[in-house]
Amino acid sequence: MRSLKLALSGLLITTFTAQAIPLLEGEIETGYIQQNPSGWVQYKGTRVDVDHDLALDDDNGYFFRGKLELPLPLLPNLYASYTKMEFGGRNQLTRPIQVENKVYSVNDTVNTDVKLNRYDVGIYYNIPMVNTLTAGILDLEVGAVVRFLDFSYKVRSENTGITSSKSATIPVPLLYGNANVNIPGVDFINFNLELKGIKYRNSSYYEASGEIRLVPIKTIAVDPFIAIGYRYEKLE
Repeated sequence: MRSLKLALSGLLITTFTAQAIPLLEGEIETGYIQQNPSGWVQYKGTRVDVDHDLALDDDNGYFFRGKLELPLPLLPNLYASYTKMEFGGRNQLTRPIQVENKVYSVNDTVNTDVKLNRYDVGIYYNIPMVNTLTAGILDLEVGAVVRFLDFSYKVRSENTGITSSKSATIPVPLLYGNANVNIPGVDFINFNLELKGIKYRNSSYYEASGEIRLVPIKTIAVDPFIAIGYRYEKLE
């Protein structure tokens, strides 16, 4: 792929469960995400705007994420996640575009399907002493994940039947950071920020998300909570 730039953002409404097991701690979450794609793509042809040329629709997807903290200090903690992203669009072109060396003319009606599902696996460490030095206000994590992009697209002209398509599974290494912020004296609300990203020469990939978490009850073993937030993602 010669060039790809796509920004994704959405509203995050999530139900989380934090679990404490003897010698182990972890977090399991599942949620709904409203996704709004924008930007341009280019593959063996002209730049194609995903809004104005392809009219890709917003999509309602879902995601899962799990974290497992191991008891020994030298062992890394484990991280895994999955996000479903699939978009479709139908539009009558107001200008000619070229994809995969195939030309779609003015007034062609094109149908587009795009899949950008992703699987993350990785490791991370808790930064020691931060929680103690901040009197329990701040927890920090740093690590690395590998994101496997399950990518495919298909563009087809209703007028001529011309079709372009491509599929690939692309591994992308990303640095990982997470911050959890507690409010002194307030147990039922906290804030979570997560960053993933990499930059190599002229390519970059960033994801940032922030959540407000509400914790209605606390127990010895399980602390369920609900979160609402925002995620922004940019691939270039």
